[in-house]
Amino acid sequence: MMLCPVLTAAAAGIVSGCQRSTPQSETASTPGAVAVAYTNDIFSPKPDTGVGMVLPSSQSDFRVMTALMAQHSLSAHDLAAGSVEVTGDKAVVILTGSICSADATAPGTAGPRCLTNTDQNSTNPGFKVTLEQLSDGKWYVYFPAKSS
Repeated sequence: MMLCPVLTAAAAGIVSGCQRSTPQSETASTPGAVAVAYTNDIFSPKPDTGVGMVLPSSQSDFRVMTALMAQHSLSAHDLAAGSVEVTGDKAVVILTGSICSADATAPGTAGPRCLTNTDQNSTNPGFKVTLEQLSDGKWYVYFPAKSS
């Protein structure tokens, strides 16, 4: 099973975060807006709220990831769509902003451990969201199969 890089990184305790964004019904028309809303949702105190932005075929992977993420104190800050590449009904969004994990700090250090991306062309998988547009015109997050 291939898990979303953002969630995989969070589940590993590398990142964390959340801010609530615009409701999905208002954001589903652009891949960048969906990617930001989805990522804010998964780094919220209730990460399972993002399930409505995930393709049905990827929802099992999503539920596994959110169950793992619920065990960590995660947050996201200042997320934005740094770049959006659309090819037909598929899109890749590279997010900018910070994702943090409060429970991944070393003993004796204050504050959360954060990973920040300012590069809209970053290759860091923790800031990459893949989407697909369905016939209803809305964009949905999906987790592509791992290529060999």
